[in-house]
This record gives sequence, C-alpha cells and structure tokens, in this order.
Amino acid sequence: MWVTQDAPDCRYPDPKAECTKRMVPPDPIPMRDDDALEVALLDAVAENAISSRNAKDLLHRMKSAPRAPRRAAVRCEIEVALRFIEAGNRVRAEVTGPQGRSVDLEVHTDDGIFAVHVKRLQVSPLPQGPLPLGFNELSSIPRPYVVGVEWLEAGEPDAGVLAKAREFLLGARIGDRLALRNASAQRIGTMEVVAPRPPDPEGTTFIRLIAAGNANHAKSLVGRAGRLLRRAYRQFVPDRENVIVLAGGGPTARDIVDRAVLGGHVERWDQFPNTSQRIAHGRNEEGLWQGRRFERSHLVAWCPLAIPQGSIWIRESAVIHPTVIGTVRRAVGLPPEPDASTDTTS
Repeated sequence: MWVTQDAPDCRYPDPKAECTKRMVPPDPIPMRDDDALEVALLDAVAENAISSRNAKDLLHRMKSAPRAPRRAAVRCEIEVALRFIEAGNRVRAEVTGPQGRSVDLEVHTDDGIFAVHVKRLQVSPLPQGPLPLGFNELSSIPRPYVVGVEWLEAGEPDAGVLAKAREFLLGARIGDRLALRNASAQRIGTMEVVAPRPPDPEGTTFIRLIAAGNANHAKSLVGRAGRLLRRAYRQFVPDRENVIVLAGGGPTARDIVDRAVLGGHVERWDQFPNTSQRIAHGRNEEGLWQGRRFERSHLVAWCPLAIPQGSIWIRESAVIHPTVIGTVRRAVGLPPEPDASTDTTS
C-alpha cells in the first residue's frame, strides 16, 4: 500500500476522480524562457537562496550545452531548483556526496537537509480529443472498471463497433484489450481495461470510459520513466533523505509516473478483495517499489512544467520527516497539507 497525493484534475489510475480532461500535447521544457530563468536565479542569489557560484554554474551549463536534450535537462534542473527556492528553501546545486556521487540539488530547510535527484521526463503521447458521444451508451454497463479508448476515426462508432465493445466489456478483466475494427477489418481504435473503479456513494459501479493513447506506446513510456527512476536511485547518498523528482512530460504524464513507481493495475487472485469488491486488485511487477526492491526510495515526485500542480508518492513503510513531505508538496504546486484529493492506492 502507498499514499499518493496529487492534484484534483488527475487522470487514471485514480479511479475516484470523476474528471475527464481533454489531452493536449506536453510541453517538454519549462514555461520560463532562458532570460526569465536567469533573472529568477539572480533574484535567488540576492535573497541568499542559492550561491552566486551555483547560479553561474547552472546558467553556464544551460547556455553551453552542445545538444538540445542536454540543454532541456539543465533547464529542468534549474526550474526544479527555483520551485524549491520559491517554496521558501535554500538550495545548493551539483553537490558531490560520499563515494563521488553527484547530487543535483541539496535542499536546506529550517529543520534539516535532503537530497533531490532531478530527471527530465520526456514523454510525447499523441493528443486525444474527447471521445465521440456514441461511446456514452457503454457507460451503463455495470462493471467496476476504468476503460481507456484509443479512437482513430473522426466520426461516431457504428452499431457493429459498439456491439463488439459491449460484448468485450461484459466479460473483460483488468489488462484485457480489444482492437476495434470497421466493416473492412481495419483497426480504427483500441479498448483496454486499465484500472479498477470503486463503487459510487450509492454503492453501484459502472464502466467509465476515458480517451487514451496507444497502449503499447504508453507501456514503452512507463519503461522509460522506470529507467529514469533507477538511474536516480543509483545516485542516492547516505545519511540523507533522497527524493526523486521527475520533471516535465506534460499533463498526461501523471499516470506514466504512477505506473513506473507503483506498477500497473492487475487483478490479484492470491489476495482477498475488499468488502466492496468481488475481486482483489493490486499492482504488477513493473513498479519501482514492488516487493522489497529499491528500499531506500521513500518519496517520488512529479513536477509538471506545463500545468500548475503535480503529484507525490510516499512509500507506506517509509519514515519521512514531515518537513520533507511538506517542502516537496509545495515545490510541485500542491497545498502544504493533503486534501480530499489524497488517494490511498494498494
């Protein structure tokens, strides 16, 4: 079990959120341009929130980066540093820890110091508009699932497509996938059962359909995010709380990070379900925190750069100073204390 704290406008896998937002292409770089970043860093130097040497080094690395991806990575690091500074902290950049390991940021609060390892999250799912209204009739199916639909056509689904979809949804389980085809057997979309959906306040549960990109592409993005998490873990230093921050990725990246940290949703036949469920649900082995792996990782944050609010994930077994949690929450745009959007995911 883990605690996920995130913005109210999250997409799946938070099945409690009743919001389906229009997906837009992500902005893979910070919203501030180079001049704005430089001004913000110089202001931070004047406020003694970062040393002049650190600020100059960050700006030099950004301006002299030989390749665009490296330049974007440094810009992400600067933006995250500024987020922690704007949250009221002092920051040191590129600190060399024991055994020569490099720490991207060392955040100094009133109560202590913790290490932050920043990785640029570069994901580029195709934009998806709202689903055609014809799919609404499938929302009356009494099954406890969130279903992602990739729709490649411009028009409405015909009766044949909807009939095949209904037949599939009446018996599908988490992870099952259906290729939607037209009368000529051409693939015009995909439907996948992606997450459980708990009962509503009246105790009833129905299918909820959401627009989604290509499932195979999403799986590859989860793998990429997982590699970033493991790379950051290898940079952990002793005697400090180590926080991983994945930065960027756009508004559709939250579910990619969630799966990379916790694993994708699966049905568990080796566990007893909750009282409101007929089947127990859990996570698969693709998550960083599955089992006893990577045990020193206690907190992961997603810091979006194209939208105001991100998310944090806290490992259940972790003992973390409240100041660290509150500081990271403020840095990714969340209120200091968890609110009604906090979700416990098992």
